[in-house]
Amino acid sequence: MNSRTTSVARFSVLGFSLLWLVLSAPAVLAYPAPKDDYVNDFADLLDAGAEERLRRHLAEAKAEHQLTAVVVTVNTFDDYGVGVESIEEFATGLFNTWGIGEAGVDRGALLLVAKGDRKVRIELGSGYGRSRDSAMKRVIDRTIVPRFKEGRFQTGVVDGARAMTRALLSSAAAPQQRMSAPAQPAGSTDRPKSGGAPWGLGAAAAALLTTAGLGWRFHRRRRPRPCPSCSRVMRRLTEAEEDQYLGSAEQTEERVGSVDYDVWLCESCGATAVERYGKALSGYKQCGSCAAKAVLETSRITTQATEFQSGERTISQRCVHCDWRDERMEMIPMLVSNDPNSTSGGASSFGGGSSSGGGASGSW
Repeated sequence: MNSRTTSVARFSVLGFSLLWLVLSAPAVLAYPAPKDDYVNDFADLLDAGAEERLRRHLAEAKAEHQLTAVVVTVNTFDDYGVGVESIEEFATGLFNTWGIGEAGVDRGALLLVAKGDRKVRIELGSGYGRSRDSAMKRVIDRTIVPRFKEGRFQTGVVDGARAMTRALLSSAAAPQQRMSAPAQPAGSTDRPKSGGAPWGLGAAAAALLTTAGLGWRFHRRRRPRPCPSCSRVMRRLTEAEEDQYLGSAEQTEERVGSVDYDVWLCESCGATAVERYGKALSGYKQCGSCAAKAVLETSRITTQATEFQSGERTISQRCVHCDWRDERMEMIPMLVSNDPNSTSGGASSFGGGSSSGGGASGSW
């Protein structure tokens, strides 16, 4: 092979190598572009109703209180390939790329959830300095993360955004202030996300898994128990027999239907075993005073919302066991006007604001 042929061959190999590198290289990615002034649910954590209610809440905070707050959800910040290694860096970069808030005022706020990374961040505009960092940390630790740990992502996002705006609008944001989250609006329940399978197949699989799960639970509850003391087979007591082995709080939970207890008795040595089975859809919550799952929550509208002003409702809680009580007010967003000329939404959320990294982060 002469030198000319060798050179052509080498050039061909080099050319194909460069072409392969170009075709196989990942696309250059960047921060996502906003698709909405207030709610950008790229991770699809919210249903349409919850997203609209949250949008109205944030629009009202901007129109009435000049607070620019934006909610963003992503699967993982690595998807965007912007060269950052933490959610703090990603949040600051996204905040400044979008320009959240008004330039010169810099009082914007960003609630960022990276579900796949199991991280959440509240990024604040540089106009806040570090004055609200601790308040944002409490919102994350007390409102958002507990709901995320339970898998209630929609509830965590909605309640977290509301708690964030309340804390930012509070003049003192004192550490001792109770950061109780508002009750989830009616109809705003977390829903499982579709994995893309055909609906009929997914429904059949869900039904099969539910039936199998119930059958397994029934089997585990009824299977014979060996006595931990003498190894004899224990007997499961009837509802009438078991009350003498339950405390007063446990009896209340069974009476209201929030928890079911099984009591097993060894008739040879007298040993007992008490097993607790919570009921997720009972409507009762755990009491912070006596720990019984016996708190019932009711809601009463005190001021109706209109197209021109927000309303209020009173949320009341009472423990039917120890009679602990609590009451708080919750804002009802203004009604959405059907007038196409309505301008209640205000200006865009992206007015050139900037952040210097203030805020707080959390993980679950």
